[in-house]
Amino acid sequence: MKNVMPNGCVFGDNMRSAVDQPLTVDFDTFATTTEEGCDSMRPYMCEKSDCSICDTCVERVYNQFTSRVIDLELSSVSQILDGVTGFLGWKVLCKEVFEASNCKDVSILIAASTRNNFNFAKRPAAICAAIGECNAGDACNIISQSEDASNPRPMDFCTEDGTVDGTFLGSRNFAADLGDNECISDNDCNTGEFCKTSNATKSAFACDSITGIDESRPKGTCASLCEQPAILAAEQQALDLFPESIICNIPNGTQGECEEGFVCLDAVSACRTNFNCNASGGTALVTFDTCSGMCFNSRKELMSATFSNDGSSILAKLTTKAEVFDAPCSRVFDAETNSILGLAGCHVTPEARDTLVINLGGDATIDPLSDNAVMKTLRLNSDPDTPLVDFLQGSTYVNPNEDVLVSIPASEDLVPPVAVLTGPPTFRTPCSNEDFAAVFVESGASGDASGRPLQSRTWGFKNDQGCTFHDIDAGDDLLSALLKAANEDQLATIQMENDVLDGMAGGLHCITLSVTNFLGKASDAETSAEFSIQKLASETPPPTVRISTPSSTTIGAGVTLSASVDASSVCSGEKAEYQWRCVSANCPLLGGPGAGEEYQSSVLKELTPSDLVGRVPPGAEYKFELSARMRKGQGADETVSDAVQVKQSIKFIGDSIVAGFTRESPSGDVSRGREDPLVFHGTGSDPSDPSNSAQPMRFSFVC
Repeated sequence: MKNVMPNGCVFGDNMRSAVDQPLTVDFDTFATTTEEGCDSMRPYMCEKSDCSICDTCVERVYNQFTSRVIDLELSSVSQILDGVTGFLGWKVLCKEVFEASNCKDVSILIAASTRNNFNFAKRPAAICAAIGECNAGDACNIISQSEDASNPRPMDFCTEDGTVDGTFLGSRNFAADLGDNECISDNDCNTGEFCKTSNATKSAFACDSITGIDESRPKGTCASLCEQPAILAAEQQALDLFPESIICNIPNGTQGECEEGFVCLDAVSACRTNFNCNASGGTALVTFDTCSGMCFNSRKELMSATFSNDGSSILAKLTTKAEVFDAPCSRVFDAETNSILGLAGCHVTPEARDTLVINLGGDATIDPLSDNAVMKTLRLNSDPDTPLVDFLQGSTYVNPNEDVLVSIPASEDLVPPVAVLTGPPTFRTPCSNEDFAAVFVESGASGDASGRPLQSRTWGFKNDQGCTFHDIDAGDDLLSALLKAANEDQLATIQMENDVLDGMAGGLHCITLSVTNFLGKASDAETSAEFSIQKLASETPPPTVRISTPSSTTIGAGVTLSASVDASSVCSGEKAEYQWRCVSANCPLLGGPGAGEEYQSSVLKELTPSDLVGRVPPGAEYKFELSARMRKGQGADETVSDAVQVKQSIKFIGDSIVAGFTRESPSGDVSRGREDPLVFHGTGSDPSDPSNSAQPMRFSFVC
């Protein structure tokens, strides 16, 4: 911040409020005053202090930034950071006018205030504190800018003008930001209630008087103590494990009240029924009844098995509920079954105890389409130490009389494999005295959700919508012969050499690929691939580019938009130029949909975290377009090619939250007889939301 002028004077609180003669000249006039004039006019102007620096900062930030933000009719992150007509915006002001060193960090704080009416961007004292020009500990008095005031007033970092007399922006405390039945702690609720935040989606905000930054806490709702997660979980567990259908009253070993195939025996000691909770007295009182008898299935067997829709797992149904476990399948099935399952993992979950889940890997060879029954049969081992045991009685499961063959879901329910084709979108006639450089069309990124190898690939042509006609069975067409051979040899890559490229007509050539997975499901219209490659015939063709930007990134990491340029597409005397645009509807980046920067010689474009935080919500996906053109010659002989466009979508993922304990939290050995409680303080950070304003932190402590 330039608050010390070449004339030695300081533009701040001392020069404006000393003695009883406040200064009335504006900053620009004062800045040009000679040193002698400064000394003769106001000797105290030459006194530099922390408060004079702060006063100068607040005045300039208010006049040139925060008051302008308040006047914006439709405030948006882009308007505030990048500016609009007549308003430079924070990025330019911070760097060129305020000359701060941490402009990007403050940009993130401004962007993060988007969900709280941009209050931080409207508080001049808060921004001056963020760039290191003000400190609440100095207890400065400054002149208000929003009123016709001349007397200095104490500072308030949360107000519109930075003084205690200014309009307060936001809430002074969390309670002031709560509505009916909303809460941030149990103290906000009535007797017999607690503050339920497990499903909170809103935040309560309160301005920190030291920094001017809004803190947030999750807004909960007051709910009965009987709705506490532990009580609801215990009730649900009792309902899941002991539904009314398995409760019987006469445990004499006969069918009695039970269904066919079941007998009534003494209930296990954990059996509970008629669950009830009452919190009217301020404490949750839970009551229930014990069970006299339970219906038990006399058969402990594997009933059936079917592949999941994506083929990545097998769901095997059991006749009874099993004990929860997670172990290698080699401990559950016999050797012959394990040979086709590979290194699969088996588990039973508390939510579905009657289902054994078999998670397959890429090494699995089980084949539901095989004529050999062994390749699709599941058989349990007879090891008494198997982890697959009945939950209630602890007995092991046995194989049924008939083999369990793994079936396939209906074809319409199966997830189709995805075909992917990659390669250069264009190629040109060779530079002087050169042959065509080989062109590769790859399908290696094609795959199936199961992770297993594809069963087959089928290459072909698309002959409409401007594509050059090809007959794959035509023997005199070298490209057709190449694709036909690829189908016969099941090739994953098409390599087009000089003779093939030379024989191709100028224009667009469209190649297709469909794939089939091990379940016999073929890619459909949406998951099959089409790839277009254009043979350029103009004297100044555009360069051949392929986007190399990742398809996903975390918001806190930013992303560099980049592409590879085929060296053979740029001849001597030619210069490639590039332009990036974001073309998705409502895209907040690179100026928004339809906007584009000037063409430049670099193919790289960096999007920093400050460009993304506050603008891009976690999970958002935007499509980016790279335009490339060629410039050749100089002056009157200069020619510019038409531009070629390539596109790619990028998904922006929320960053992983980092959790920890503060130094004040207890650790190591503690006395068993201590009287004071152990208090653990949690801390967390979210790179996607550094100010914790977009989404409040929630903490869960587990012993």
